[in-house]
Amino acid sequence: MKPLMMEAIAFQNIVGEYDDRLLIYENGSFSVVEQLELNGFVFKPRPRKSYPYEPYAFSDGPAPYRLELIERVYREVDTFVDAEPEVKAVFTAFVILSYVQEKFDCIPYLYLVGDNESGKSHTLNLFTWLCYRPFSGVSHTAADLYSYLEDDGLPLTIIEDEFQGSEEDNDKMKIYKSGYKRGARVGRVVTYEGGRRIDYFNTYGMKIMAGERLIENKGLLQRCIIVELVEGYPVKDHYDESDYFRFRALRNDLLKWRMKVLAGDEHLEQPVTELKGRARELYTPLLAVLKGHEFYEKVIEWIKKLEQQKMAEKQLSVEGLLAKILLDSVRKGENELALDKIWQALLQFADVVTTPNKPDTMYIPHIGSVTKKLLGRRLREVFAASRRYTRLEGRQSVVYCFDACKVTRLARKYGLDPQISTQLSL
Repeated sequence: MKPLMMEAIAFQNIVGEYDDRLLIYENGSFSVVEQLELNGFVFKPRPRKSYPYEPYAFSDGPAPYRLELIERVYREVDTFVDAEPEVKAVFTAFVILSYVQEKFDCIPYLYLVGDNESGKSHTLNLFTWLCYRPFSGVSHTAADLYSYLEDDGLPLTIIEDEFQGSEEDNDKMKIYKSGYKRGARVGRVVTYEGGRRIDYFNTYGMKIMAGERLIENKGLLQRCIIVELVEGYPVKDHYDESDYFRFRALRNDLLKWRMKVLAGDEHLEQPVTELKGRARELYTPLLAVLKGHEFYEKVIEWIKKLEQQKMAEKQLSVEGLLAKILLDSVRKGENELALDKIWQALLQFADVVTTPNKPDTMYIPHIGSVTKKLLGRRLREVFAASRRYTRLEGRQSVVYCFDACKVTRLARKYGLDPQISTQLSL
């Protein structure tokens, strides 16, 4: 027996006023009821004034198919966003995905970055209109978010502009860093008349953020698909009543499609890709909702280019450079290196700048200032190297010992083949 699905909507009565009702999907058809009694429980619609988005409404007809909805959503994105076609396809996938978040164990976040007049807010407005039950605003506080999550109901979509600086709010970061995995919950101390208790909030759900710069939180950024926007010229740079009319019809159809999918009457095929690890978590849900459409292959190519770019940046990071040095040492059968020797290997890069008055600091243009203290910390934290002190060439030196197997595994993370020399002499 397939499950019965229900959603709160606004229903126009015979005198033109709107009442709170439940939209029911059962056995392939839709109906509207005032309340529903099921297994001894009475379900009533949530009042419209209690949620921060325009209510859904009832529309006649069956739920459209996914491929049709992709076309309709893309037309709106294409009208109001000036970006590459692949990026528009990704934005389309985010809208569709917001309606079926329960079908996936992980959900990606979208982070829009750009200067003033780059279209960030304009794009967020479109997401606010089309995504599933959004909580949209500017610089949400932790209290705002916890109040919205208090009902512990369906996965919701959090949309936030002016996100820069959010890393300073630890309570807020707990929501964002945990909420990409289904079942994630965050505890929060709540004060009431009888004292204090810890309440747990369901944080799972899509997050769409925008800011003039990326926040300084590596853990959160790894959960995001980052899109840089620049000032452009969309077909239409404002919204009017004719647009809102289309948006309402489209979101009502998206809601019905959601109910049909969750009831098991339409299935999402899981894509088979070569993606692994974090990339698989990020992109699989987006590809699943695009499967069977021409955008699928375009987004696959876009992902490949993006991952190649990320790998190139990773290889040129401090950790990537250390991986090359340690891997060369492992290939020679050595499992320890003096910090001074690692330092000399880094100095081989042509663009490295040093100054005589700061012998323990070098400047690498694409990284910034690098110190021996930083290298030591990253060797311990990333490569699990242990430190010991000894005398070399008549003076005290720091030597780092590492496990060859761990270095070999980590080398693959930075796109290095353990069998090929990295051409860094030690």
